[in-house]
Amino acid sequence: MERHPFIEGFCSACKPADRRPPWQWCEEHVRVDVTSPLPGRWRSDASPWVRSVMDDFANNAIRDIAGNVVHPSAALRDTDPVTEWRLTAFSWNLEIDGHTWTAKRITHGQIQRSTRADMPDFTIECERDPDIPVIHLVPPALSLPLSVEVRESLSLTDTGNVIAIGRVQSVRASGRSLVAKCASFSEVLPRSVPGFLLQARCNWQVFSGLCGASQAAHRKTAEVTAVSGRSVVVTDASLSGIDAAWFAEGWIEVGAGVNREVRTVMASSAAAGNAVTLTLSYPFHRAQTGSTATILPGCDGKADTCTSKFANFVNWGGHRSVSRNITLKGLRTPDIGGGKK
Repeated sequence: MERHPFIEGFCSACKPADRRPPWQWCEEHVRVDVTSPLPGRWRSDASPWVRSVMDDFANNAIRDIAGNVVHPSAALRDTDPVTEWRLTAFSWNLEIDGHTWTAKRITHGQIQRSTRADMPDFTIECERDPDIPVIHLVPPALSLPLSVEVRESLSLTDTGNVIAIGRVQSVRASGRSLVAKCASFSEVLPRSVPGFLLQARCNWQVFSGLCGASQAAHRKTAEVTAVSGRSVVVTDASLSGIDAAWFAEGWIEVGAGVNREVRTVMASSAAAGNAVTLTLSYPFHRAQTGSTATILPGCDGKADTCTSKFANFVNWGGHRSVSRNITLKGLRTPDIGGGKK
């Protein structure tokens, strides 16, 4: 039997007021439809900055509220060649300058300025989502460093300003989330002291700018026809006649994006027909028979190798007459006082 509307209204008027913050009430009663990238029960932890704004709406002492739309975002990239992921903490996907910024549960922690770097150290916190590349660092499965660029914008139509940029150093699990620690590039780049040695082998890394040898002229593309631990067989007509150790100290690449794997070639056999057997620094995680591989030869830094293998002796960075490595070190000239001699 239905109660009289008068009684219903009287009971509602006698009910104590709900003193919870508005965002807590919304978490219990508001559901987001399936068109949102975050469907289901609304959760304030997906956009925690709205809590204070919702509290202000419930505060009768506040008469005017003015706000700017800010969408923190992160561009993550796997380097050489570049694979980019554009993610935003906004509630839905954004189309900016022809690029899609995908809505994800991702945010940055406190940005700490370093006295030794122009850019700060910071953390990135995100959910365990296969579309966020941080998950591929637990355990490490990316072959190349993962760089992070954090941007902040006051508009939904531009990418805003860079507030932090760095490289992921470590990732730890925190409940259902992952927290990636990022350091500025000046903190993670290797330092070589001294930068140049008087030595019998070349100082330059093969295919670098100072080396000058062309990757395109020496690159080989082949099919992976056998995989057994660190041993990989690659086959292609272009490999016919290749000498033993041709690819030693070089590298092999397979896959693309998060599936890209790069390994150093420790040893390579002479071609058996169109097939060459490579011994890698450590096994592939994803590469299988039938995968397409790109292989680049290595260089032992000797003058004869530079001449016969790369025809690049004009750029050789070694010294034929030096029998052992010699480190150059600057010396300070002592001050000589005046006076009679």
